[in-house]
Amino acid sequence: MSICSISKIEPKEVSRFNSGYSELNWIYGKSNTPKGIKWGIPFGKISLWAGAGGVGKSRTAISIAKKIVSLGGRVLYFQNEVDLPTFSGWVKKGTYNLDNFLVSNSTDLESQINDIILAKPHIVFDDSINQLEEYRSGTKRDIKNIIEGNNGKIGFREVAKRTNAHIVFISQLNQDGSVKGSTTLSHLVDIEFKINNIEIDDHFLIDVGTKHRYGRTGDMFRTLWKHTDDGVESVSDHRYRDKVWCDSNRKKVQIIIPEAIKKYWNDMPEKEKEKRIKEVLLK
Repeated sequence: MSICSISKIEPKEVSRFNSGYSELNWIYGKSNTPKGIKWGIPFGKISLWAGAGGVGKSRTAISIAKKIVSLGGRVLYFQNEVDLPTFSGWVKKGTYNLDNFLVSNSTDLESQINDIILAKPHIVFDDSINQLEEYRSGTKRDIKNIIEGNNGKIGFREVAKRTNAHIVFISQLNQDGSVKGSTTLSHLVDIEFKINNIEIDDHFLIDVGTKHRYGRTGDMFRTLWKHTDDGVESVSDHRYRDKVWCDSNRKKVQIIIPEAIKKYWNDMPEKEKEKRIKEVLLK
């Protein structure tokens, strides 16, 4: 490596693509482009989506994948937990054209890397990274080899760079809220999201974790979602606190309290209900 002055290095904004969900675009962050601010998922980077068992990580990923495909994107989904016909039944709901929703049951690192190079997707979902053969018990060395490569073989970091695909690792959370396996997984990815249940039927939170190289972190970066028969939908909209978002979209976005949540505590006064919901969103 040669030494040079930082003044001679031109800054480069990361390019992004639309997830189809404004809330997800918001927590992923923004880039400045000649045409203005662009919000969305950064190309060529790695995310970790970690959640407890039963929170609906796969349902969330499938819904987002289908939305991206509907917008003209290309998705590769590694499904390692059920057989492909069962997975197909989960995906084939609605009226989407799914020709660009590609699926693989490869379970080893080399096969997954080759599949990504062959598919050339916009985004890859690895569901779940804990099932990858090389993950083993999730030690620091195992995870580093998966992401950075080893013995002349490339890992996910390099294949993301070569193909410009965004890679999402879906992982389990332990009961104490930590990611299953070594903490190295959280440290080596570019972006960490936590998916958590709350005490409201069919609703869950997606929070930005402590790691976000291409966006912002902090308690305000959380979004409320709901499971539906057709997948998931975002039901919060509390970006009114975010001046950058409001200025770039030329409007002030107000919080929305879904009717389903208002009815959840039907024995409470209406003002108290809204107060409790805002506490969950803005905690």
